[in-house]
Parts: sequence; structure tokens; C-alpha cells
Amino acid sequence: MNALQLFTTLLLVQLFWSLSVSLVVPYMPNALTNQVVMFNNSNNMIELSTLQTSISSGITDQQNIPLLEVGALVFYSSATILNIMINFFTAIPQMVTLLMTVFFLFIPIPIGLQITLQAWVFGIVTVLYFIVLFTFLMGTRTNLGSMLA
Repeated sequence: MNALQLFTTLLLVQLFWSLSVSLVVPYMPNALTNQVVMFNNSNNMIELSTLQTSISSGITDQQNIPLLEVGALVFYSSATILNIMINFFTAIPQMVTLLMTVFFLFIPIPIGLQITLQAWVFGIVTVLYFIVLFTFLMGTRTNLGSMLA
């Protein structure tokens, strides 16, 4: 397999991964997703009557300004596009950490160590992947330049 075929295969794998992750994850049942929750100790408890009033006034304000509806549409559609782009560029490192997750199912390791190992491996694989990608692209540019000269 030459470098161009490898590059094409990597791009197709990344495209498939990014589309599948971006389209499947939002529709997963809540029991299967990992929720990130930030705990705040607040002395100001929210009352339901205050919350209902603020939500109603917020909805009324939004209905009066159609520009916000357009902005919300742009925000939600661009968030999906951004999600696909991020998943595309991190597809290979995500696959490696997914294999590590499967490995950790069979070998019990404390969760803190698992997260640390996965973060380090994700970072190292990402850096190495982009170095290889840039090296390939620069080599292609050099080879095309020498062929055209």
C-alpha cells in the first residue's frame, strides 16, 4: 500500500467515524451516556415560581426578536458541524482510546488511573498522528513540485 492509498483510507475511516459518532451519540438513551455534572454548593435555592416566571419572560423576549431564532438556528447547525469536524480530526486517537476502554473491561484498573492513561495515550497518539499527517502532506508537496519542475 503506497502513501496515497494509506492517506485515502485514513480519510475515509475518519469520515465514517465522525459521521457515525456525531449522528449516533445524540440519540443514545440517557442510561448509556456519561454525564458530566458540575456540583455547586449554592445557598440561593431556586424556587419553581421564580423559574417559571423567568422562563416565560425569556420565551416572550425571544418571540419578539426573530433575529434570535436565526441565531439559534445557526448556533445549533454550526455546533453539529463543529462536532463532526472535531470527531473527524480526532478519529484515530478516539479509536485507540476505545480499544483501551475495551481492554479495561477485562483488566480491572482503578478509574482514576484509566482516565489518566487514556488521556495520555490520546494526547500522544494525536500528536504522533498529526506529525505523520503533516509529514505526508509535505512529502506529497515536495514530490509534486519535483515532478512539475
